[in-house]
Order: sequence, then structure tokens, then C-alpha cells
Amino acid sequence: MIREALLSVPTFPDAVPERALESACTLTQLLGARLTTELRQLNSDQATWPMVLGSFPLDFPQLMNELVVKSEANAASSDKSLTRLCAERGVVLDLRRGLTTPYATQAPLVDLARLHDLVILPVPEIDAFDRSCVQAVLFGSGRPVVL
Repeated sequence: MIREALLSVPTFPDAVPERALESACTLTQLLGARLTTELRQLNSDQATWPMVLGSFPLDFPQLMNELVVKSEANAASSDKSLTRLCAERGVVLDLRRGLTTPYATQAPLVDLARLHDLVILPVPEIDAFDRSCVQAVLFGSGRPVVL
């Protein structure tokens, strides 16, 4: 029986489409489960940004600042959509917001997945598909994964 579902919502490099959030909420509603959402946005602290060695053709701090702003906007939009969608469907939502860095380890997501009965991972466009995240959750959590 599936009572607790986990939805990972990346905010970088792009937002998760609303139709994917809607599908996750609908699936959770049909299962009669609660939905925990992990919503992580890029950290604005420059000390957490990757180091760039050699000459970089662009102004790296400016580029990272733009990505942080985009990630924050994506997080706010996903937060608003999930809150509305779950309320419309009567799904109990535990929305957890936090910070992340580019190339972050998937260990916290895997650990959280182990506490749930089902993991839902939205699949982005093919050029942004994070195989390492899917592999880590699929093989590290021991839980069923819906892509």
C-alpha cells in the first residue's frame, strides 16, 4: 500500500512543467497518499558555487547570479502551483524548501526517498535529463520510482 509519496522538484536549469506537477498530484490523489515535495533552489552564497579554472569567456559570477534568480523564480512558481493543485485535489502536502548547488550529491534525496513508499521524478527535456539523479534514487532508495 502506498501512503507516502515523494516528489522531487528541481528548479535548475529549468522549472518542472505544471502538467508534470499536476500529474504527480493526481497520482497521489488516486492512491489516497500524502505528498512530500522536495523543492531545492540554487544557493546564492558564492562560496558554494563551483570553482572555474582557467579562462572562462563569460563573467562567471554574473552568470551564476542570473541562474540563482531564475532558480528562485522557478521555486516560487512550483511552490504556488503545488499548493494550489494539492488543495484542489484534497491531497495533504508537505512542501520542503531548501538550497542546493550545481553538481550536488543526491544522497539527501536518496535518504528522504527511503522514508517514502513511492518516488516521483519529473523527466525534463532530454538535454537536461539528470541520469545520475535517477540512478541514485532508483538503486539507492529501494523504493519504486515513477518517471
